[in-house]
Amino acid sequence: MGKPESIYTDNEGAWSLGTEIDKYFKDNSINHIITLSHAAFAERSIRTIKGEIYKRVKLPSQSNWSDLIYPILLKYNHKSVHSSTGYTPSDAEKTTNHINVKMNMEMQKSKTRVYPDIDEGDYVRIHKNKDKLDKEHISTWSDKKYKVIKITNTFNQKQYFLEGYSQNGRQIGLMRHDLLLTV
Repeated sequence: MGKPESIYTDNEGAWSLGTEIDKYFKDNSINHIITLSHAAFAERSIRTIKGEIYKRVKLPSQSNWSDLIYPILLKYNHKSVHSSTGYTPSDAEKTTNHINVKMNMEMQKSKTRVYPDIDEGDYVRIHKNKDKLDKEHISTWSDKKYKVIKITNTFNQKQYFLEGYSQNGRQIGLMRHDLLLTV
């Protein structure tokens, strides 16, 4: 696959403080793009690729994860259509598609996302914070499904009460962004 033309990262210290890495990028004509906020596309790509590796490493026939990288990246770059761009990475980098990619990304911004309504009787999972040592493939949603038994609306703010969910013996309401609607 060769060396990259560009590398897109967040402002994490290993990338921004190291003179060795800066020298390497310069010597190899690699454009280093740094975002001051979270590098969402890069992080999501990494998470997807790691997920593909984890799935295959669990197979008895596969013991060396490094042998998996090339075929996984090949599939990712040429067959995986991204929901945010509407293209595979190899098609998205074509100059003729740049305008459509940008337009699709603008339309898919998370602030325009609409989440489905949750009603009483629906089943949900609860968002949980990851432990510092949890790996990327560990879900941020509870394994257990909870049934919504009551929804209250106070000051135009909905709270969802779940069957079997309490803290310190007291049933508490959760906000919409803490819940993932499941089937």
